[in-house]
Amino acid sequence: RPLGRHTYSCRDEVPNRLARIYGEDRLSDVTFRVIGPSGKEKRFVAHRNIVSAWSEPLKRMLCGSFAESSSKLVQIHDVDP
Repeated sequence: RPLGRHTYSCRDEVPNRLARIYGEDRLSDVTFRVIGPSGKEKRFVAHRNIVSAWSEPLKRMLCGSFAESSSKLVQIHDVDP
């Protein structure tokens, strides 16, 4: 669709805009703390709605009756970050 002098395509623009917020902690609402079997740790900031759209198990964890649904920090153990 034309938008001023530019053309606009949702199909192209949506992934571009989502990529802009990847790893952006200003608007994130959850942090994953991933701790591997060796003790190596890494933190990832995320957006619940995007993570939930990507993964059904994480959707159940973040939006269901689990403790993580109301927590800003989700710890995942025994997974290499």
